[in-house]
Amino acid sequence: MLGSFVMAISALTMLLELVAHPSEGGRLFMRKANELESSGASNVHRELEPRKGALRDWNRILIQQTGSENGDPADLTQLTPDRWHFLVGNGNGVDLGKIHIFSPWDTQGSAQGRTFLEQPGTIVIGLVGSDHRLPEKAQTNALVDFCRFLCREFSIPVSNVDCEIAEGSLLDTAELFRKISQ
Repeated sequence: MLGSFVMAISALTMLLELVAHPSEGGRLFMRKANELESSGASNVHRELEPRKGALRDWNRILIQQTGSENGDPADLTQLTPDRWHFLVGNGNGVDLGKIHIFSPWDTQGSAQGRTFLEQPGTIVIGLVGSDHRLPEKAQTNALVDFCRFLCREFSIPVSNVDCEIAEGSLLDTAELFRKISQ
């Protein structure tokens, strides 16, 4: 009981210190947290501040379906390392609509995506699922909110958001882009 009380006091002290004397990183984190909350992407609980590199200038977003219904990050990292910066879960391996951050984001490195068409400065987002199954509404909503946030954060025009989806996919890309641009 005493340990919990001490931890709570310690956490409160750290929060008050951050508010009273915010460091540059602290200000950036607080601004991002506020923007995530106001964007509706409140399910992103981890900070987007990269852990192993300085934040790069990003100028494009590429959305790709993973091609698999399994979104377990450990499996995907083993099978397809450095393919995405972020993954939007479908409830199978990553909670429905949750954003998972991969190591290329933490190092601010390029993600390989499913093809080699990616340009430098492209944020690659994997949407867990196959081209032959419609994503859950919560998954699509999280993707839209997250893309809106990234567009605002990095001043990426909606015209620089692209979807690399198979021709026969059930995902309505026109509707997706309409929602992102709202």
